Amino acid sequence: MSDELTQKLPPDDEVKTTQPSITAVFELIQNVKQAVDSNAARLNDIESQIQDVKRAVDSNAARLNDVESQIQDVKRAVDSNAARLNELESQMKSGFSTLGYKIDALNRGRLQTEADYFSLTHRIEELESKTS
Repeated sequence: MSDELTQKLPPDDEVKTTQPSITAVFELIQNVKQAVDSNAARLNDIESQIQDVKRAVDSNAARLNDVESQIQDVKRAVDSNAARLNELESQMKSGFSTLGYKIDALNRGRLQTEADYFSLTHRIEELESKTS
């Protein structure tokens, strides 16, 4: 290259010989641009699908948390009912024991009354047999 600022342009014939090469390069660049645009669109679709999956995962995680909370509520209710059943069982045992003592006392009282009745009946029969 020379240091001259102005250079002589090549004749039109030489410019036209490079024209098909430049056109081919522009076509290749256009094809690459279309491929890049197509890949960008596919990438956008994939990103959209990933966001949909992320929303679904977040939704499922929230539902799972709700289910876990409900399970904990059920466990607390079961524990509470078990404690109440244990308390009722204890009260029933105590009540049956007391009831047993009361029945024994009633039986003794009834037997004593019956013994007194038989004793009186026996005495009456003896008195009646002496008078006759």
